[in-house]
Amino acid sequence: MLNIASPIPLYYQLYRIIKEKIDSLDYVEGGKIPSENKLSETYKIGRPTVRQALECLMRDDLLEKRKGSGTFVKPKRKEVSLFSLAGTSAAFLEKGISLEQKIIDTLRFVDVTHSETNPFSEQNTYFCSRISLVKKEPILLELIFLDKELFTGLEKYVLTGKSIAHIVEEFYFMKPIGGKQNFCISTLSQKYAEALEINKMTPMLLVRRTLDFKQKVNGIYSEIFCRTDRFEFSQELSLSRNLQ
Repeated sequence: MLNIASPIPLYYQLYRIIKEKIDSLDYVEGGKIPSENKLSETYKIGRPTVRQALECLMRDDLLEKRKGSGTFVKPKRKEVSLFSLAGTSAAFLEKGISLEQKIIDTLRFVDVTHSETNPFSEQNTYFCSRISLVKKEPILLELIFLDKELFTGLEKYVLTGKSIAHIVEEFYFMKPIGGKQNFCISTLSQKYAEALEINKMTPMLLVRRTLDFKQKVNGIYSEIFCRTDRFEFSQELSLSRNLQ
């Protein structure tokens, strides 16, 4: 029960009680929690105090209100590592998540305009784009640039349903040996925003990734736009050998 004599505000005491119930699975993921009236009656506090606690839990992404239905424990966003040398598809499969991919721009040669971030700036190279979907919902947009000399004849292969890394390994007998990622916030053109089912002014997590091969540094460059409202994207850190 709540401690009225405590210096801790009553709304925050209730916040902690509900959070503990979520953590201990007394309130299960996707399940409905008691109504404001019921919580007010149970803990003998006013509805404004209950509402304040619930609003804090919603801000912390633990609860969600469904119009006409009540308040529910929000399903936790699954976490996927953004940096996998095996490819984006492999990162999802490692978590047991089935991924569907749809090509937006078919593979073709393009002249890349001047860019401070694209290693193929002012060069002619392979380009394609695709959307990754989980349960029919778009999760990622990838704009992919590939060295045309390193991957000669790439247009012969079907890119749908296979990771780029898999195609590179299977048909070119190469594996990435390293790479680099940079993170920033960006927006999309109307075309790509529609593909991701967002407003073009919506800020997006943009990951700029380069992959290095033994035969060539920066053999592949991609710009990955991520819907962080549907998945939590992470990157594991490790100590360098010199610090271990």
